[in-house]
Amino acid sequence: PIQNLRELHTRDRWYKLGFVVRANEQCMKEVKTSHMSKSEEEFTELFGDWQCVKYIAPKIGPNDKLPVNQRGNIELWSARHLPTGCVHITRPNAIYALKRMEIEFAKAMVGFDQRKGMSVPVFDGYVVHQSYEKKLYEIMDEMDEIRKVKQEEKELKFMSGLWRVLVQG
Repeated sequence: PIQNLRELHTRDRWYKLGFVVRANEQCMKEVKTSHMSKSEEEFTELFGDWQCVKYIAPKIGPNDKLPVNQRGNIELWSARHLPTGCVHITRPNAIYALKRMEIEFAKAMVGFDQRKGMSVPVFDGYVVHQSYEKKLYEIMDEMDEIRKVKQEEKELKFMSGLWRVLVQG
């Protein structure tokens, strides 16, 4: 019967879904590795959800380094992948405040997109230590206020120029 069918995925796919295959688990099925895969293995092992446990993100202290991948990013496939002790900042222009504070941060990679037949990583925000969150938001708010004032001055100058043209003919 169809209710007895279960989904099988690779270890990597289960990780992206927020699960980890238990140690010493035998794969339920082996399939021939796709020619599109970068894997050198001839066969790919597939596992079921009953062979997995929920992923628990590492705990990061205020003085610890962020757990980045080989490209310097943090992979946030789901909310479970955010390390404990860190926060995900998604506000626009946060990079300017991060550079101004001179603290350790990492880009948050949230998935992949297909562009022109190629997989391209998708980034959404930055990950920083939780201890910097309050100060970071204060700096971002301050920078937003300054940016808003400059924008208003620019618009006022532009409008004054239009009025000058209108009055002078």
